[in-house]
Amino acid sequence: MSNRLPRVNQYLGGLFDLSGMSVVVTGASQGLGRQIATALANAGAHVLVTARREVQLEEVVNEITAAGGSATAVPVDLTKEGAAETLLAATLEKSGQVDVLVNNAGVSPFVQEPQAYSEDDWDKIFDLNLKATFFCARAFGEWMINEGRGGSIINLGSVAGLHSIRGVSAYAASKAGVVQLTR
Repeated sequence: MSNRLPRVNQYLGGLFDLSGMSVVVTGASQGLGRQIATALANAGAHVLVTARREVQLEEVVNEITAAGGSATAVPVDLTKEGAAETLLAATLEKSGQVDVLVNNAGVSPFVQEPQAYSEDDWDKIFDLNLKATFFCARAFGEWMINEGRGGSIINLGSVAGLHSIRGVSAYAASKAGVVQLTR
């Protein structure tokens, strides 16, 4: 009886080989973003990890490089005006190219009734979950188009953006915006 698994692994490995690619992952200091960055590095990409938390970003870079991958920390607060352009410039300075942008940065929901949200709470959620996604996609997309190389932009939404979930109205509305922006 022959074992076909090595051939299957070789085939799948070829599908997911990102060698020579430069990938930016926002919100990569923890959670899903950290896991995405690690997986992309394992697939051979040079990963540029970005978030506000510089110490945690360095930990991610150290984990990736210790496992034999390639990563660079680019600390940026994406809620600030001009941050997307700053991130793009830093990315190009450090890697010279961008093949993929993973728009993962986001604020998890404050679980509370709508009347309990302050305007500041609402703005914090929308600034990171929706505005940062839009401005990063615009800046990186424009660069990809102008370079004529193409590329991919992956925006992370949420089931909360598709279906009503009690207690997370601001989060759900921001993720619904991401879904519509992406469509």
